[in-house]
Amino acid sequence: MASSTLLLFAQPTGHVLAAVTQVAASSAPQKPDPFAGDFLPVRYLGDTTATGYSTAQVFVPLDQLGIFAADASKVPIAGARGWMITQDSAKNNTLSPLPQNQVSVSDTQGNKGINSITSTGGGTIVLSGTPPSTQPVTCWVRIQPASTDPTQFGAAAQTFSASAQLASGKFSANITVPKVQGGNYWALILVTGSTPRLETFTVT
Repeated sequence: MASSTLLLFAQPTGHVLAAVTQVAASSAPQKPDPFAGDFLPVRYLGDTTATGYSTAQVFVPLDQLGIFAADASKVPIAGARGWMITQDSAKNNTLSPLPQNQVSVSDTQGNKGINSITSTGGGTIVLSGTPPSTQPVTCWVRIQPASTDPTQFGAAAQTFSASAQLASGKFSANITVPKVQGGNYWALILVTGSTPRLETFTVT
């Protein structure tokens, strides 16, 4: 009886966020709903030097998730987050190792981290780095109040997506965040083909 590793991934970028073991293969189409619920909590993901790696817990909405069944002998559950899901020319999902490219996070003044967002005027998160290929790069950011209760987020939890600009072997993207209420926030940053980041920041 062959077992599978079911990979829950972010559809915009293909990053694997969580995984479960399925002992017997199912002929029915798999859906993320039974494993994720309305929101999938994500912790301890990606770059261990990021400000929120050990503290942030970001809840990814169900409508942003996909599921992929991988051979458990190839993708053991302990190493599931080291893979990514991509689409081929026929729009079929395929599995490949996640490149270890780092994403730089700064504000428009070049200050590292998420520093410029205010409760009165919002702000901009600048993402940059080296893409693994010349293929289009999608940047996806989820911000939420620093709380483990997703029912309390309201409009303060927001998701942003942007296509990065490629030039001279580098990518860059500006994520515009409208004004949000003051307080402590967590952010999950996903960029196609790059290491994820969990960040913490404060809106004043």
